[in-house]
Amino acid sequence: MVAGRESHVQPDEPADGARGRADVFPRTRWTSLVQPAQAGCESSLAALLDAYYAPLRRYLTCQWRLPVDQAQDVLQGFLADKVLGKGILAAARRAKGKFRTFLLAALKNYAIDQIRRNRARPDPEEIDSRFEMRDPGATAEEAFEYEWARQTVLRALENMEAECRRKKRADVWELFHVRMVGPILHGDPEVPYENLVARFGLKSPSAAFNLLVTGKRTFERHLRQVVGTYAREGACMEREIADLRSIFARGGGG
Repeated sequence: MVAGRESHVQPDEPADGARGRADVFPRTRWTSLVQPAQAGCESSLAALLDAYYAPLRRYLTCQWRLPVDQAQDVLQGFLADKVLGKGILAAARRAKGKFRTFLLAALKNYAIDQIRRNRARPDPEEIDSRFEMRDPGATAEEAFEYEWARQTVLRALENMEAECRRKKRADVWELFHVRMVGPILHGDPEVPYENLVARFGLKSPSAAFNLLVTGKRTFERHLRQVVGTYAREGACMEREIADLRSIFARGGGG
């Protein structure tokens, strides 16, 4: 859950300094090219892959010592050659485990192949050393998972704020942002209910608590709507929500 105060929930710049997911591969083009290739939890692959663009890029820049522009070229090549060209996503139906694990493994294999192919006389030891972790304290897979969770929550927050302002309930959004978003995602100090009463002109701490409950329910609804673009209601959605909570409970992604 990340949000900006004046810019109103614009995604933070990724750690690699690149722009957001739509700068090189616009969402409208992506969703028009990729057709859902399977049923079940991944019934809408277009929306799913759009959500995974930034996490996949984060993985490349975290895992390997590639310049940002080269990492982005590798990702674009993967999307064009493997996803759009050869339709590897259909194989995800036969893969065990999570879809994002399958997608990440496919990208990793493609990246290694591309780097080796671009060298006249590949030296396996040199290639392996080039693939050293940038941050030994967190794996690239953890960075990937955290970025996926962050992007998912960003969309839910953006939709929540838009609804609150459209319905003239900015108080719900602002109090939720101060009490929940800032402390959880930015490490801001938790604001006591007594301070919220004065800040938002409320009658009592109980009123602040009730307003926060409204905010939590609103966010939960929008989060489920975002997850619902690629996961059906039921066990699949509950697993995705549980994964999101678990990832944020573990903390940052490197």
